[in-house]
Amino acid sequence: MLRTRPEKAYCLCQERGNLTENVPRLGPVLAVGKSRERSLHKWLPEIARCAKAVAAIQTSPPVRLAGRGQWEVRVTEPRLPRWALAETDQATHPRDLPVAGDVQDIELSIQSASHDVFQLLGKRLILKRPLDRDAEDLASIRLQVLCQARLGRVQLAPVGTTIFRDLATMDMDTGTNGLVEYTTVPGDGTDNDGYDYFAIDLPYQGLVTIARPLDYEKAKYYHLLVKATDTASNPADRLSSTTTLTVFIEDGDDQDPAFAHERCSVVHGACADVEYSAEVTSGLISGILKIYPEEIRAEDRDSLKSKIQYSFVNGTPSFYREFFDIDRDSGFVRQLKAVDRTLAKSFQIIVKAEEDNESRRFATARLTIGVRVVDSNPPILLASATEGFVDENAAVGTYVVTQPGGDEPLYFMVSDDDIVVAHQANAEPGKGSSAPISLSVRLNDVNDNSPKLPSLSPVTIQAGDGVRNVTQVLARDDDEGEFARVSYSVYHVSNNGRDKFRIDPNTGVVQVISKVFSGDQYSITVQATDSGGRFSQGILDVIVIPGPNTGGPVFSKEKYDAQVSEGASVGSAVLTLKATDPEGDEVSYSIVEGNNQGVFTIDSSSGTVSVAKRLNREEVALYTLQIKAEDKNNLVKEASSWHFTLLVLN
Repeated sequence: MLRTRPEKAYCLCQERGNLTENVPRLGPVLAVGKSRERSLHKWLPEIARCAKAVAAIQTSPPVRLAGRGQWEVRVTEPRLPRWALAETDQATHPRDLPVAGDVQDIELSIQSASHDVFQLLGKRLILKRPLDRDAEDLASIRLQVLCQARLGRVQLAPVGTTIFRDLATMDMDTGTNGLVEYTTVPGDGTDNDGYDYFAIDLPYQGLVTIARPLDYEKAKYYHLLVKATDTASNPADRLSSTTTLTVFIEDGDDQDPAFAHERCSVVHGACADVEYSAEVTSGLISGILKIYPEEIRAEDRDSLKSKIQYSFVNGTPSFYREFFDIDRDSGFVRQLKAVDRTLAKSFQIIVKAEEDNESRRFATARLTIGVRVVDSNPPILLASATEGFVDENAAVGTYVVTQPGGDEPLYFMVSDDDIVVAHQANAEPGKGSSAPISLSVRLNDVNDNSPKLPSLSPVTIQAGDGVRNVTQVLARDDDEGEFARVSYSVYHVSNNGRDKFRIDPNTGVVQVISKVFSGDQYSITVQATDSGGRFSQGILDVIVIPGPNTGGPVFSKEKYDAQVSEGASVGSAVLTLKATDPEGDEVSYSIVEGNNQGVFTIDSSSGTVSVAKRLNREEVALYTLQIKAEDKNNLVKEASSWHFTLLVLN
């Protein structure tokens, strides 16, 4: 812990605005005397463990009333080199604010501060970041701290009960000016404003009492503003302070349990006039009864959730207990012995649900148990067929028929030698109901699914001619039988390629059927259609890449002969050669031999041979040129010889 080693620490009471030395509103503002001069070697061990000094906080006497107080923390720095101040664990001394009261009973919060550098942990001020007096030009930090009292919890307390008696203040005045009276102040007017529910009947004692009945279900806590005012002779000179008391309400056992089922009438949040029913058969023991509309169940409406115990209170006929009993914990009703319908046609029993605690709060419900006659001749159930058919996705109300695609509905027949019973519940085979029969209903598949084409990935093919397979597309149809059969077709091809591709309608194999060139690209829209006319489409991208280069360009003739006049002008064309590449690539031409003195030239793209210099028949009368034609991969097909006969005209 860092200490600044002051010669003395003393308290000042300072007035700020309407804050005076009245302790409930103003805490002490501290000043610290100068630090003793100590040699550097005595300071270093302590400073190496600590950071730049923060002045000590000290006050006396402690604040007794929850309220607002102001403190000033002065930042000092020992006369040491900056390199000696390396740590960041700066602290105040003492570490806790001088506020009376246990942290379990009070709540402190920083309302305002001249610099946002502190946070509160209980009563302790904790730095959020290291402080540097020189760099931040920070000599002191002023804080306003709010203290709120936490009151004990209130549970089922009657009006007039004192819930808090520890209000106290310290006023440094004496006599009338030092006498304080307490009053409550209206709050924000919300459901949690405690002004109407609590009072201070004795202003000079500060006892907080309950003014109105409290209901946990309406509000679980209240905020009560308490004002402390001195009694100066001149009302204009009276000073005051306020604090907030928080009163937590504990749930007490003030709610009766309630039966619950979905058909009950709800009054004030609970079921009212709850009725249950059940039936037994004359002469038979049913064991645990099936209760309608649902099993008997009740629960505690308080948050205490006390255990519920069930019992029969009374009923008619009076001998009902001989035949029926209710489980104390589960509420299950059991038939103890068989009932003869000649003794009673029904029983009316009052069921009690009681909390298992000291208050023994309870609720009641009515249970009616009817006694049915014995059915000696149960009905016989017959069906016109044991197997039925209906289309999938058929509308509600569609008849189930006896044949696939037929129109004769399947129906039931009932025969009973007894009187027809309008309502029969919870019957067993042979005891009021027919024996069950088994029926099979088959769903007819209908064409309700379109074929589904998968996402088609782009494919590449080599440039060239001839019929070749590109890829195969397969669609899936979730229907069955004939409706699952799919046929394929080409719906559209981009880049004017409709005549270049086809698809097998049965297998889905896509083929290229005419010549394609490197660099071409096509988008083929493939359509899959089922036998019912449902269809879907997908797009297949085809990219043409160069094929294998099997050979160089080929001249149309192996040997060419031509004549030119001796007087032909420079630049005049003599002959155009033509070579064709098997892969369709572009061809370039050049003269590789026989062009003495460079008298001829050839256009590399067109293959046209031209005169480059004036001709002299007396010097050279015959030229034999060898021409080379090559594709982009430098494959070559050369003309073996090309004789150029030059005639001189007079």
